[in-house]
Amino acid sequence: MEFIDLRAYLRSIFITLVLFMPVELVAQEYRLAQCKQLKVAGPDEWNQNSYFDAKSQRHQGLGYALLHKVSASQQIPYEILPNVPWKRVLKYAEDGEIDIIAAIYHNVERERFIEFSAPYVSNDVKIYVRKGHEFDYQSFANLTGKKGLLPAGASYGDEFDAFAQKLDLVGKANIDDLFMYLARGTVDYALQESHRATYFINENGFDKKIVALPQSLLIVSTRFGYSRKSRCGALIEKFKTEYQHMFDTGEIARFQTHFVETH
Repeated sequence: MEFIDLRAYLRSIFITLVLFMPVELVAQEYRLAQCKQLKVAGPDEWNQNSYFDAKSQRHQGLGYALLHKVSASQQIPYEILPNVPWKRVLKYAEDGEIDIIAAIYHNVERERFIEFSAPYVSNDVKIYVRKGHEFDYQSFANLTGKKGLLPAGASYGDEFDAFAQKLDLVGKANIDDLFMYLARGTVDYALQESHRATYFINENGFDKKIVALPQSLLIVSTRFGYSRKSRCGALIEKFKTEYQHMFDTGEIARFQTHFVETH
């Protein structure tokens, strides 16, 4: 009778599996094991939630403040990527080049490559027009036949995004263009989150030219976005677990309230 050395046999099977394992899978496992810190990016011009402050040369806003709070509680290292255009932020998340988006709205298309956190704040999206050119707004249909602008790459939920395909609506890369074109009368309206718009309008002297319609376009929730192709599996799971714990215990809501009251 022939006896088999079990340890040698199992070792040979292991070596065979490793040798014939797809190269990309091996590389992915290596990257996961080597990850030392989370990579984070977000909108650079989203006041209150996520923005780059030129004076301090730092990323600020509620999203980044929460990022620091959650990470510090579990000693999770992270790096913020500077000066990344919004569409590239989304592409990086899709490809796994970044792990977390600091502030993002949810829609079904983005679910394909992003896992969304529970919301940490709700934003009021308003319709802005030139003074003296107000119009009645009760539903999306009231925007039909008018020219409008919105932030480039913006998504205001699946229902509006679908309806927007029927509208004469163009994206602009920065808020300056959004309100400059509106003030000139090139377009009939512009869409923007109210906190950011109010700050910009008052800071740049547009308050005598531009007003918001009484009825909001909609209320949308801001969340963290986790790349489904994150190369930092253990770290991002640690972050997600701690954030959800803080959300469930009400700590996120308390932090958000304090932040808004003091900023």
